[in-house]
Amino acid sequence: MDNIILGDFNMDELESRINQTQSVINRILQKITETNILKAQEKHRNFSEMSEEYLKIKDKLLGFPHVIQKQKENIAGLEEIADQADQELRLLEDTQKLQIINEVDSAGKKFYSNDTARNAALGQWKQHDLDYQEAWDELKEAKRNLEQAKFELDRAYNEYKSYQAIAGMLSARIKMLA
Repeated sequence: MDNIILGDFNMDELESRINQTQSVINRILQKITETNILKAQEKHRNFSEMSEEYLKIKDKLLGFPHVIQKQKENIAGLEEIADQADQELRLLEDTQKLQIINEVDSAGKKFYSNDTARNAALGQWKQHDLDYQEAWDELKEAKRNLEQAKFELDRAYNEYKSYQAIAGMLSARIKMLA
């Protein structure tokens, strides 16, 4: 083929430039394709990781109702124990109050003639009676256990709410990747 010159352009030179441009375009397209493949692979990896994390959180969330129910049952049992301990303590106090009220001297006169004297005698009895002290300690222990159980229930509710929020955020991120 004869070299045709179009103005200042040589046809062979023009073909060479077109080939070079085509080669550059092909390399750019290959890089874009490779970049898109890498992005897709990274997106898939992120999606898989988040899906696994979501499943773990879902399992944790599904377990919370059971944990909360068990803790409520535990609290109900501890409330019953605290009520029984309180009743035992009140029974001991009431029994002693009756004894103090009905106590008489050798002349048949009330030994404790006014409320102040009766309350003082009851206070002395509370300090020295071992049965009362034991009942008091049992009541304090029952109340302490009950408060701890209520704290654990609150903690479980708070943890449940936190996991719900995390699951919601993670779900939104997964939808963005999909």
